[in-house]
Amino acid sequence: TITDPVRVTGTTYTYGNVFGNNQAYAWWVRSGNAHGVSAWSTAKAFTVSVLGLGVPVQYSPVGDVLTNVPQYIWSAVSGASYYTVRVETSTGVKVAEATILADKTGYTFEQPLSFNQSYRWSVRAGNVDQQGAWSAAKEFRPVAKQMTAPVQKGPLQRAVSQHPTFAWGAVEGAVRYEVSVGVPDGAGAYKQTLNANNVTGTTHQFQEIFITNFGYSWWVRTANAAGEWGPWSPRADFFVDGSRR
Repeated sequence: TITDPVRVTGTTYTYGNVFGNNQAYAWWVRSGNAHGVSAWSTAKAFTVSVLGLGVPVQYSPVGDVLTNVPQYIWSAVSGASYYTVRVETSTGVKVAEATILADKTGYTFEQPLSFNQSYRWSVRAGNVDQQGAWSAAKEFRPVAKQMTAPVQKGPLQRAVSQHPTFAWGAVEGAVRYEVSVGVPDGAGAYKQTLNANNVTGTTHQFQEIFITNFGYSWWVRTANAAGEWGPWSPRADFFVDGSRR
């Protein structure tokens, strides 16, 4: 017995108890008045069978994605009151898991993932009665945007200051830039004389004084969020004009 008899004045009643899904039960009823009660009715058997929740359809991420903080998006499931989304490494080690109310069908974890590492994610629906099946794992890999060479703005051909400001155009996805200055080595190549490899803006000024009427060359390149460097820009030549002071 899971419930005590209850006196009811009408012909229907709903228990406040939660009945187990796929569980068999039996129930009886009898009538009564001021003079007594009747015999119990013949038992009626029944089984609680709540319809199973559907499996969400995963939309993204899948394959290579240009972020290490992706948004996980899936379809709504009828009857769901919440969703659970899980992220694992490709070998099945859980990285993150969260439960989200069913008014949302997307979620973004704050924890960034590693670039160029494969992951997989699954989601399932749930409500007060049951949890649905996990969706099939979708594999994805965070990759950083490949960098292109910045466009140099100056100095070009001539600089009028012995502390020239090196400037270039911004590159989408860049997190830092490297600027290199060189001089001819006499053998047809160039020897690096100055370098700054952690520049976060699109300009840089070295502390060193550049020699007037002397030729220099410079290059710039950029790194993405994964720390991968793009190609160097073409060589740009200039000299410091000593006649302009």
